[in-house]
Amino acid sequence: SAVALNHLTKDYETFLFRADRPGAARVSSGNGLSISRDGSVVLVGSMDNKTLSIAPLGMGSARAVPNPDKLAYSGVATWLPDGKRFVITGRRGSEPPGAFVVDAVTGAARPFGAPGVKWDLFIETPVSPDGSFVVLQDARGTMKRWPIAGGDPLPIPGLRPDEEPVAFTADGKALFVAGRTFPIPVVRLDLSTGERRPWMTLAPTDSSGLRFATVCITTDGKHWVLAVSKLLTDLYVVEGLR
Repeated sequence: SAVALNHLTKDYETFLFRADRPGAARVSSGNGLSISRDGSVVLVGSMDNKTLSIAPLGMGSARAVPNPDKLAYSGVATWLPDGKRFVITGRRGSEPPGAFVVDAVTGAARPFGAPGVKWDLFIETPVSPDGSFVVLQDARGTMKRWPIAGGDPLPIPGLRPDEEPVAFTADGKALFVAGRTFPIPVVRLDLSTGERRPWMTLAPTDSSGLRFATVCITTDGKHWVLAVSKLLTDLYVVEGLR
C-alpha cells in the first residue's frame, strides 16, 4: 500500500510513501494525482494543470500524456482499473465542460456523461471496482454515479449535501463517505438502500491552524490516509508607537 504526496517549492514535487517501509522517495516534479491499481505508475499534473505525465514508481523517467484534443483539464485525473485509461473532467474548445475517458498512450479523449459534469474536490473521483461507474457532480453540483460507457446516471441514495464520496467498497455495493466537519465522520453508504453505517472518525493529532483535510480510504476499508493543510502565523507586540 502506498500513497503519492506533494511538496510545494517553485513547483510541486511528488514523493512516494510506502506503508511497509520508512522514508519517502522522490518520484518526479509535478502534482501526484492517481496511482495505478497495480502500483506501477502515478499520474502527475503540472502546477498549472495544463499537462499530464505518467511517472513510474520504480526505475525510469516520466513521459508526457499527449493531448491531441487540446483538453483544458479542470479536475483530478483518476486511473481506471485496466491501467490503460483514466477519467478526468475538463473542456474541449468552446464546448461545455464535461467528463472524458482518456487513453494513457495516445491521449485520445472520449466524452461521457452530460454537459456540465464536473469534479470540484481535491481527491480522486471514486471509480467502481469493475471500472464501469465513476462518481461525478452534475451541472448543479449533485453527486451521481455516471456510466463511462454512456447513458443516464444513477443516484447516490442517502448522501448528504455536506458529505464527500471517497471510495467504492471492494464489492462495489457501497461508498465510503466522509463528512466535512472536524473530527471527520466516515460512513459506509449502501448504494441500494441508502443505509448508513458508521465506519470511523478521523482527526489530526494537532488541529492548530487547520484549514482543510482530505481523506483517502482503501476499498477494503482497512487503511486510510488523512492529508491536512495548515496555515500558521505569529502574533507580535509592537511597542513605542507614536
